[in-house]
Amino acid sequence: MKHWKHYDNPPWKEQDRDNVTVLLSVVEPRKSLFVSAFLERTGIKHIDLGGCVYEDATVGKMYGTPGICNPAYFLSGRIIRTLDRIREETGMSKREICDTHVFVCPSGPCSPCRFGMYTQEYFKAINEAGYEGFRIITFSTDIYDMEYSSDDALKFTFMWRINLLLCLIAADAVHARDMEIRPYEKNPGETLGVVGKAERMLHEAIRSPLYLVKIPRALRRIRRMFDAIETVDRKIPKIYITGEIFANNSNGDPSYNLREFCMEQGCEVSPAIFTMRVYFDFHRRMDQTRCALEYDDVDEKERSKLKRFLLRQKIGLGITDHLVKSYFGSIGARTHYPDVDELFRLGHPLYHRRIFGGEGNLEVAEAIEQADHCDGFISVKPFGCMASSSVSDGIQAKVQEMHTNLNFLSVETSGDNVTNVLNRVSMLLFKAKKQYRARMEAS
Repeated sequence: MKHWKHYDNPPWKEQDRDNVTVLLSVVEPRKSLFVSAFLERTGIKHIDLGGCVYEDATVGKMYGTPGICNPAYFLSGRIIRTLDRIREETGMSKREICDTHVFVCPSGPCSPCRFGMYTQEYFKAINEAGYEGFRIITFSTDIYDMEYSSDDALKFTFMWRINLLLCLIAADAVHARDMEIRPYEKNPGETLGVVGKAERMLHEAIRSPLYLVKIPRALRRIRRMFDAIETVDRKIPKIYITGEIFANNSNGDPSYNLREFCMEQGCEVSPAIFTMRVYFDFHRRMDQTRCALEYDDVDEKERSKLKRFLLRQKIGLGITDHLVKSYFGSIGARTHYPDVDELFRLGHPLYHRRIFGGEGNLEVAEAIEQADHCDGFISVKPFGCMASSSVSDGIQAKVQEMHTNLNFLSVETSGDNVTNVLNRVSMLLFKAKKQYRARMEAS
Protein backbone atom coordinates (compact mmCIF):
# COMPACT_ATOMS: atom_id res chain seq x y z
CA MET A 1 0.00 0.00 0.00
CA LYS A 2 1.27 3.45 -0.95
CA HIS A 3 0.13 6.51 0.91
CA TRP A 4 -0.89 9.53 -1.16
CA LYS A 5 1.53 12.45 -1.10
CA HIS A 6 1.54 15.93 -2.57
CA TYR A 7 2.68 16.37 -6.15
CA ASP A 8 6.22 17.68 -6.56
CA ASN A 9 6.26 21.47 -6.85
CA PRO A 10 9.82 22.81 -7.25
CA PRO A 11 10.23 26.50 -6.31
CA TRP A 12 10.69 29.23 -8.90
CA LYS A 13 13.97 30.96 -8.11
CA GLU A 14 15.34 34.39 -8.99
CA GLN A 15 18.05 33.08 -11.34
CA ASP A 16 15.33 31.52 -13.49
CA ARG A 17 13.06 34.57 -13.47
CA ASP A 18 13.57 35.60 -17.11
CA ASN A 19 13.12 32.07 -18.44
CA VAL A 20 9.66 31.44 -16.98
CA THR A 21 6.22 32.73 -18.02
CA VAL A 22 3.42 33.14 -15.49
CA LEU A 23 -0.08 31.93 -16.38
CA LEU A 24 -2.56 34.40 -14.90
CA SER A 25 -6.30 34.04 -14.23
CA VAL A 26 -8.21 36.19 -11.74
CA VAL A 27 -11.83 34.96 -11.71
CA GLU A 28 -13.04 37.12 -14.63
CA PRO A 29 -11.48 38.90 -17.64
CA ARG A 30 -11.44 42.50 -16.35
CA LYS A 31 -9.61 41.61 -13.14
CA SER A 32 -7.13 39.46 -15.07
CA LEU A 33 -6.57 42.37 -17.49
CA PHE A 34 -5.74 44.82 -14.69
CA VAL A 35 -3.48 42.38 -12.83
CA SER A 36 -1.80 41.70 -16.18
CA ALA A 37 -1.03 45.43 -16.42
CA PHE A 38 0.55 45.31 -12.96
CA LEU A 39 2.75 42.35 -13.97
CA GLU A 40 3.80 44.25 -17.11
CA ARG A 41 4.99 47.09 -14.87
CA THR A 42 7.08 44.66 -12.82
CA GLY A 43 8.62 43.10 -15.94
CA ILE A 44 7.26 39.60 -15.30
CA LYS A 45 6.55 37.60 -18.45
CA HIS A 46 3.00 36.31 -18.34
CA ILE A 47 0.01 35.06 -20.31
CA ASP A 48 -3.41 36.42 -19.35
CA LEU A 49 -5.83 33.47 -19.40
CA GLY A 50 -8.82 35.81 -19.09
CA GLY A 51 -12.17 34.33 -18.09
CA CYS A 52 -13.20 30.68 -18.23
CA VAL A 53 -15.59 29.21 -20.83
CA TYR A 54 -17.71 26.07 -21.01
CA GLU A 55 -15.03 24.14 -22.92
CA ASP A 56 -12.66 24.57 -19.97
CA ALA A 57 -15.05 22.71 -17.66
CA THR A 58 -15.34 19.86 -20.18
CA VAL A 59 -11.56 19.41 -20.27
CA GLY A 60 -11.33 19.76 -16.48
CA LYS A 61 -13.88 16.99 -16.00
CA MET A 62 -11.95 14.80 -18.43
CA TYR A 63 -8.78 14.88 -16.33
CA GLY A 64 -9.96 15.94 -12.85
CA THR A 65 -11.32 13.97 -9.93
CA PRO A 66 -15.02 13.07 -10.38
CA GLY A 67 -17.45 15.06 -8.27
CA ILE A 68 -15.31 18.06 -7.31
CA CYS A 69 -16.34 21.72 -7.42
CA ASN A 70 -16.63 23.19 -10.90
CA PRO A 71 -14.23 26.10 -10.12
CA ALA A 72 -11.50 23.44 -10.07
CA TYR A 73 -12.84 21.99 -13.35
CA PHE A 74 -13.02 25.36 -15.07
CA LEU A 75 -9.59 26.55 -13.96
CA SER A 76 -7.66 23.30 -14.45
CA GLY A 77 -9.30 22.95 -17.87
CA ARG A 78 -8.32 26.53 -18.70
CA ILE A 79 -4.70 25.82 -17.80
CA ILE A 80 -4.57 22.54 -19.74
CA ARG A 81 -6.11 24.09 -22.87
CA THR A 82 -3.60 26.96 -22.68
CA LEU A 83 -0.65 24.57 -22.31
CA ASP A 84 -1.93 22.53 -25.27
CA ARG A 85 -2.18 25.70 -27.35
CA ILE A 86 1.38 26.69 -26.41
CA ARG A 87 2.60 23.24 -27.46
CA GLU A 88 0.81 23.49 -30.82
CA GLU A 89 2.03 27.02 -31.55
CA THR A 90 5.65 26.65 -30.41
CA GLY A 91 6.41 22.97 -30.94
CA MET A 92 7.78 22.75 -27.40
CA SER A 93 7.63 19.41 -25.62
CA LYS A 94 5.47 19.02 -22.51
CA ARG A 95 8.61 18.80 -20.42
CA GLU A 96 9.91 22.10 -21.82
CA ILE A 97 6.55 23.77 -21.21
CA CYS A 98 6.56 22.60 -17.57
CA ASP A 99 10.08 23.99 -17.11
CA THR A 100 9.21 27.40 -18.56
CA HIS A 101 5.69 28.06 -17.27
CA VAL A 102 4.07 28.39 -13.83
CA PHE A 103 0.57 29.14 -12.61
CA VAL A 104 0.11 31.63 -9.76
CA CYS A 105 -2.95 31.61 -7.48
CA PRO A 106 -3.96 32.30 -3.86
CA SER A 107 -3.67 29.40 -1.44
CA GLY A 108 -6.53 27.70 0.37
CA PRO A 109 -9.39 29.10 -1.74
CA CYS A 110 -12.02 26.54 -0.71
CA SER A 111 -14.40 25.27 1.92
CA PRO A 112 -13.99 22.48 4.50
CA CYS A 113 -15.63 20.04 2.06
CA ARG A 114 -12.43 20.23 -0.02
CA PHE A 115 -10.03 20.52 2.95
CA GLY A 116 -7.85 23.07 1.15
CA MET A 117 -7.32 20.70 -1.78
CA TYR A 118 -8.04 22.94 -4.78
CA THR A 119 -4.35 23.33 -5.62
CA GLN A 120 -3.85 19.58 -5.49
CA GLU A 121 -6.85 19.11 -7.78
CA TYR A 122 -5.18 21.44 -10.29
CA PHE A 123 -2.01 19.38 -10.01
CA LYS A 124 -3.93 16.14 -10.47
CA ALA A 125 -5.72 17.25 -13.65
CA ILE A 126 -2.64 18.89 -15.18
CA ASN A 127 -0.45 15.85 -14.45
CA GLU A 128 -3.11 13.52 -15.87
CA ALA A 129 -3.05 15.61 -19.06
CA GLY A 130 0.66 14.78 -19.41
CA TYR A 131 2.21 17.92 -17.95
CA GLU A 132 4.05 16.16 -15.13
CA GLY A 133 6.07 18.48 -12.94
CA PHE A 134 4.11 21.62 -13.81
CA ARG A 135 4.54 24.19 -11.02
CA ILE A 136 1.88 26.14 -9.15
CA ILE A 137 2.98 29.07 -6.99
CA THR A 138 0.53 29.94 -4.21
CA PHE A 139 0.34 32.90 -1.86
CA SER A 140 -1.73 33.83 1.18
CA THR A 141 -4.55 36.36 0.83
CA ASP A 142 -3.39 38.13 4.00
CA ILE A 143 -1.61 41.33 2.86
CA TYR A 144 0.72 41.07 5.88
CA ASP A 145 1.87 37.50 5.16
CA MET A 146 5.50 37.90 4.07
CA GLU A 147 6.43 34.24 3.75
CA TYR A 148 8.84 34.18 0.83
CA SER A 149 12.56 33.60 0.33
CA SER A 150 15.01 36.26 -0.75
CA ASP A 151 15.92 34.20 -3.82
CA ASP A 152 12.30 33.60 -4.92
CA ALA A 153 11.54 34.89 -8.42
CA LEU A 154 8.16 36.22 -7.29
CA LYS A 155 8.23 37.95 -3.92
CA PHE A 156 4.81 38.48 -2.38
CA THR A 157 5.73 41.65 -0.53
CA PHE A 158 3.34 44.06 1.14
CA MET A 159 3.43 46.39 -1.89
CA TRP A 160 2.90 43.45 -4.26
CA ARG A 161 -0.28 42.61 -2.39
CA ILE A 162 -1.39 46.26 -2.27
CA ASN A 163 -0.94 46.48 -6.04
CA LEU A 164 -3.05 43.35 -6.46
CA LEU A 165 -5.72 44.91 -4.24
CA LEU A 166 -5.68 48.13 -6.30
CA CYS A 167 -6.34 46.12 -9.47
CA LEU A 168 -9.25 44.21 -7.92
CA ILE A 169 -10.90 47.34 -6.49
CA ALA A 170 -10.52 49.25 -9.77
CA ALA A 171 -12.17 46.36 -11.63
CA ASP A 172 -14.99 46.25 -9.08
CA ALA A 173 -15.54 50.01 -9.44
CA VAL A 174 -15.93 49.78 -13.24
CA HIS A 175 -18.24 46.79 -12.89
CA ALA A 176 -20.43 48.56 -10.31
CA ARG A 177 -20.87 51.69 -12.47
CA ASP A 178 -21.58 49.55 -15.56
CA MET A 179 -24.33 47.58 -13.78
CA GLU A 180 -25.93 50.76 -12.42
CA ILE A 181 -26.20 52.49 -15.81
CA ARG A 182 -26.63 49.83 -18.48
CA PRO A 183 -30.26 48.86 -17.70
CA TYR A 184 -31.26 52.52 -18.09
CA GLU A 185 -29.25 53.56 -21.17
CA LYS A 186 -31.22 55.22 -23.96
CA ASN A 187 -28.98 53.95 -26.75
CA PRO A 188 -28.35 50.18 -26.40
CA GLY A 189 -24.67 49.30 -26.42
CA GLU A 190 -23.41 52.75 -25.43
CA THR A 191 -22.48 51.70 -21.90
CA LEU A 192 -20.48 48.70 -23.12
CA GLY A 193 -18.55 51.05 -25.42
CA VAL A 194 -17.64 53.24 -22.46
CA VAL A 195 -16.68 50.15 -20.43
CA GLY A 196 -14.25 49.09 -23.16
CA LYS A 197 -12.61 52.54 -23.16
CA ALA A 198 -12.50 52.49 -19.35
CA GLU A 199 -10.68 49.16 -19.33
CA ARG A 200 -8.05 50.45 -21.77
CA MET A 201 -7.54 53.65 -19.78
CA LEU A 202 -7.11 51.81 -16.48
CA HIS A 203 -4.82 49.23 -18.08
CA GLU A 204 -2.50 52.05 -19.15
CA ALA A 205 -2.76 53.76 -15.75
CA ILE A 206 -1.88 50.57 -13.84
CA ARG A 207 1.08 49.89 -16.16
CA SER A 208 2.57 53.29 -15.42
CA PRO A 209 5.24 53.80 -12.72
CA LEU A 210 3.04 56.71 -11.59
CA TYR A 211 0.06 54.40 -11.07
CA LEU A 212 -0.83 55.80 -7.64
CA VAL A 213 -1.59 59.15 -9.29
CA LYS A 214 -2.85 57.92 -12.64
CA ILE A 215 -5.43 55.38 -11.41
CA PRO A 216 -7.56 57.94 -9.48
CA ARG A 217 -7.18 60.39 -12.37
CA ALA A 218 -8.34 57.74 -14.85
CA LEU A 219 -11.32 56.86 -12.62
CA ARG A 220 -12.43 60.50 -12.57
CA ARG A 221 -12.20 60.70 -16.38
CA ILE A 222 -14.17 57.47 -16.65
CA ARG A 223 -16.81 58.93 -14.35
CA ARG A 224 -17.34 61.81 -16.78
CA MET A 225 -17.69 59.30 -19.63
CA PHE A 226 -20.33 57.34 -17.72
CA ASP A 227 -22.11 60.55 -16.69
CA ALA A 228 -22.38 61.55 -20.36
CA ILE A 229 -24.42 58.42 -21.20
CA GLU A 230 -28.02 59.39 -21.88
CA THR A 231 -30.45 57.41 -19.71
CA VAL A 232 -34.20 57.03 -19.35
CA ASP A 233 -36.18 56.64 -16.13
CA ARG A 234 -37.28 53.03 -16.48
CA LYS A 235 -39.25 51.36 -13.71
CA ILE A 236 -37.76 47.88 -13.52
CA PRO A 237 -37.36 45.18 -10.85
CA LYS A 238 -34.12 44.73 -8.95
CA ILE A 239 -32.41 41.34 -8.78
CA TYR A 240 -29.79 40.56 -6.13
CA ILE A 241 -27.29 37.82 -7.02
CA THR A 242 -24.83 36.41 -4.50
CA GLY A 243 -23.21 33.09 -3.56
CA GLU A 244 -19.87 31.31 -3.73
CA ILE A 245 -17.00 33.60 -4.70
CA PHE A 246 -16.09 32.00 -8.06
CA ALA A 247 -19.62 31.28 -9.26
CA ASN A 248 -20.86 34.71 -8.21
CA ASN A 249 -17.92 36.81 -9.45
CA SER A 250 -16.90 35.08 -12.69
CA ASN A 251 -19.57 37.00 -14.65
CA GLY A 252 -19.39 34.62 -17.60
CA ASP A 253 -19.91 31.00 -18.58
CA PRO A 254 -19.10 29.63 -15.09
CA SER A 255 -22.19 31.48 -13.80
CA TYR A 256 -24.27 30.99 -16.99
CA ASN A 257 -23.87 34.73 -17.71
CA LEU A 258 -26.66 35.31 -15.19
CA ARG A 259 -26.26 39.06 -14.81
CA GLU A 260 -26.25 39.61 -18.57
CA PHE A 261 -29.32 37.39 -18.93
CA CYS A 262 -31.25 39.21 -16.20
CA MET A 263 -30.45 42.61 -17.72
CA GLU A 264 -31.55 41.39 -21.16
CA GLN A 265 -34.87 40.45 -19.54
CA GLY A 266 -35.36 44.02 -18.32
CA CYS A 267 -34.03 44.00 -14.76
CA GLU A 268 -31.44 45.91 -12.77
CA VAL A 269 -28.95 43.48 -11.24
CA SER A 270 -26.60 43.81 -8.30
CA PRO A 271 -22.92 44.00 -9.28
CA ALA A 272 -20.68 41.13 -8.18
CA ILE A 273 -18.20 42.82 -5.84
CA PHE A 274 -15.10 40.64 -5.51
CA THR A 275 -13.63 42.90 -2.83
CA MET A 276 -16.46 41.75 -0.57
CA ARG A 277 -14.39 38.60 -0.07
CA VAL A 278 -11.40 40.75 0.99
CA TYR A 279 -13.56 42.41 3.65
CA PHE A 280 -14.84 39.02 4.75
CA ASP A 281 -11.33 37.54 5.09
CA PHE A 282 -10.16 40.46 7.25
CA HIS A 283 -13.19 40.08 9.53
CA ARG A 284 -12.76 36.30 9.63
CA ARG A 285 -9.11 36.56 10.70
CA MET A 286 -9.94 39.22 13.30
CA ASP A 287 -12.83 37.19 14.73
CA GLN A 288 -10.70 34.06 14.98
CA THR A 289 -7.91 36.03 16.69
CA ARG A 290 -10.32 37.56 19.22
CA CYS A 291 -11.66 34.08 19.89
CA ALA A 292 -8.12 32.78 20.51
CA LEU A 293 -7.37 35.67 22.86
CA GLU A 294 -10.55 35.06 24.81
CA TYR A 295 -10.61 31.28 25.06
CA ASP A 296 -7.18 29.79 24.27
CA ASP A 297 -4.68 29.06 27.02
CA VAL A 298 -1.67 31.00 25.67
CA ASP A 299 1.35 32.53 27.37
CA GLU A 300 2.12 36.25 27.34
CA LYS A 301 4.49 35.96 24.37
CA GLU A 302 1.84 34.27 22.23
CA ARG A 303 -0.82 36.71 23.47
CA SER A 304 1.33 39.67 22.40
CA LYS A 305 1.83 38.03 19.01
CA LEU A 306 -1.93 37.60 18.59
CA LYS A 307 -2.58 41.21 19.58
CA ARG A 308 -0.05 42.45 16.98
CA PHE A 309 -1.69 40.24 14.35
CA LEU A 310 -5.11 41.66 15.27
CA LEU A 311 -3.81 45.23 14.97
CA ARG A 312 -2.32 44.51 11.54
CA GLN A 313 -5.64 43.10 10.35
CA LYS A 314 -7.46 46.23 11.55
CA ILE A 315 -4.98 48.41 9.66
CA GLY A 316 -5.30 46.23 6.55
CA LEU A 317 -9.10 46.49 6.69
CA GLY A 318 -8.80 50.25 7.07
CA ILE A 319 -6.55 50.47 3.99
CA THR A 320 -8.98 48.35 1.98
CA ASP A 321 -12.00 50.35 3.09
CA HIS A 322 -10.29 53.64 2.24
CA LEU A 323 -9.31 52.42 -1.24
CA VAL A 324 -12.80 51.06 -1.96
CA LYS A 325 -14.53 54.28 -0.91
CA SER A 326 -11.98 56.38 -2.79
CA TYR A 327 -12.16 54.41 -6.06
CA PHE A 328 -15.93 53.89 -5.99
CA GLY A 329 -16.41 57.57 -5.17
CA SER A 330 -14.04 58.67 -7.95
CA ILE A 331 -15.94 56.70 -10.59
CA GLY A 332 -19.33 57.75 -9.20
CA ALA A 333 -20.59 54.28 -8.23
CA ARG A 334 -23.48 54.37 -5.78
CA THR A 335 -23.33 50.65 -4.94
CA HIS A 336 -24.18 49.99 -1.30
CA TYR A 337 -21.16 48.38 0.32
CA PRO A 338 -22.45 46.28 3.23
CA ASP A 339 -20.99 46.33 6.70
CA VAL A 340 -19.58 42.80 7.09
CA ASP A 341 -19.66 42.98 10.89
CA GLU A 342 -23.34 43.97 10.73
CA LEU A 343 -24.02 41.10 8.29
CA PHE A 344 -22.31 38.66 10.66
CA ARG A 345 -24.63 39.91 13.43
CA LEU A 346 -27.70 39.80 11.20
CA GLY A 347 -27.20 36.20 10.13
CA HIS A 348 -25.93 34.92 13.48
CA PRO A 349 -29.29 33.72 14.94
CA LEU A 350 -29.69 31.34 11.99
CA TYR A 351 -26.04 30.65 11.06
CA HIS A 352 -23.30 31.06 13.68
CA ARG A 353 -20.93 33.85 12.70
CA ARG A 354 -17.85 31.75 13.50
CA ILE A 355 -18.66 28.97 11.04
CA PHE A 356 -16.33 30.15 8.30
CA GLY A 357 -16.77 27.53 5.56
CA GLY A 358 -17.14 29.13 2.14
CA GLU A 359 -18.60 32.63 2.51
CA GLY A 360 -19.66 31.95 6.10
CA ASN A 361 -23.09 33.25 7.10
CA LEU A 362 -23.00 36.16 4.63
CA GLU A 363 -25.42 34.64 2.10
CA VAL A 364 -28.03 34.06 4.82
CA ALA A 365 -27.47 37.57 6.17
CA GLU A 366 -27.74 39.12 2.69
CA ALA A 367 -31.08 37.36 2.12
CA ILE A 368 -32.42 38.82 5.38
CA GLU A 369 -31.05 42.28 4.56
CA GLN A 370 -32.34 42.29 0.96
CA ALA A 371 -35.78 40.74 1.60
CA ASP A 372 -37.50 44.14 1.57
CA HIS A 373 -35.20 45.79 -1.01
CA CYS A 374 -35.06 43.45 -4.01
CA ASP A 375 -37.63 41.71 -6.17
CA GLY A 376 -35.58 38.58 -6.79
CA PHE A 377 -32.72 36.94 -4.85
CA ILE A 378 -30.49 34.37 -6.59
CA SER A 379 -27.93 32.26 -4.76
CA VAL A 380 -25.39 30.82 -7.20
CA LYS A 381 -22.80 28.20 -6.28
CA PRO A 382 -20.87 25.22 -7.67
CA PHE A 383 -22.76 21.92 -7.79
CA GLY A 384 -22.41 19.93 -4.60
CA CYS A 385 -20.93 22.87 -2.68
CA MET A 386 -21.29 21.81 0.95
CA ALA A 387 -21.13 25.28 2.52
CA SER A 388 -23.68 26.76 0.10
CA SER A 389 -25.96 23.91 -0.93
CA SER A 390 -26.40 21.93 2.26
CA VAL A 391 -25.92 24.70 4.80
CA SER A 392 -26.87 28.11 3.39
CA ASP A 393 -29.70 26.86 1.18
CA GLY A 394 -31.05 24.70 3.99
CA ILE A 395 -31.28 27.74 6.22
CA GLN A 396 -32.81 29.83 3.43
CA ALA A 397 -36.05 27.85 3.88
CA LYS A 398 -36.31 29.35 7.37
CA VAL A 399 -35.43 32.80 6.01
CA GLN A 400 -38.26 32.55 3.47
CA GLU A 401 -40.62 31.47 6.23
CA MET A 402 -39.64 34.57 8.23
CA HIS A 403 -39.64 36.90 5.18
CA THR A 404 -42.48 35.73 2.97
CA ASN A 405 -41.80 38.41 0.35
CA LEU A 406 -38.32 37.01 -0.41
CA ASN A 407 -38.37 35.72 -3.99
CA PHE A 408 -35.51 33.19 -3.64
CA LEU A 409 -33.84 30.90 -6.16
CA SER A 410 -30.83 28.63 -5.66
CA VAL A 411 -28.77 27.86 -8.77
CA GLU A 412 -26.05 25.21 -8.93
CA THR A 413 -23.49 25.78 -11.67
CA SER A 414 -21.93 22.76 -13.35
CA GLY A 415 -20.77 24.03 -16.72
CA ASP A 416 -23.73 22.42 -18.51
CA ASN A 417 -27.58 22.40 -18.42
CA VAL A 418 -27.61 26.05 -19.49
CA THR A 419 -31.15 25.95 -20.90
CA ASN A 420 -32.57 24.28 -17.81
CA VAL A 421 -30.93 26.79 -15.46
CA LEU A 422 -31.99 29.86 -17.45
CA ASN A 423 -35.55 28.52 -17.61
CA ARG A 424 -35.62 28.45 -13.81
CA VAL A 425 -34.17 31.97 -13.69
CA SER A 426 -36.86 33.11 -16.17
CA MET A 427 -39.53 31.90 -13.77
CA LEU A 428 -37.95 33.87 -10.93
CA LEU A 429 -37.80 36.99 -13.14
CA PHE A 430 -41.49 36.57 -14.02
CA LYS A 431 -42.33 36.52 -10.30
CA ALA A 432 -39.97 39.45 -9.70
CA LYS A 433 -41.74 41.62 -12.30
CA LYS A 434 -45.11 40.70 -10.82
CA GLN A 435 -43.86 41.47 -7.30
CA TYR A 436 -42.38 44.78 -8.47
CA ARG A 437 -45.70 45.89 -10.02
CA ALA A 438 -47.53 45.01 -6.81
CA ARG A 439 -45.00 46.96 -4.76
CA MET A 440 -45.34 50.02 -7.03
CA GLU A 441 -49.13 49.89 -6.83
CA ALA A 442 -48.99 49.61 -3.04
CA SER A 443 -46.75 52.65 -2.80
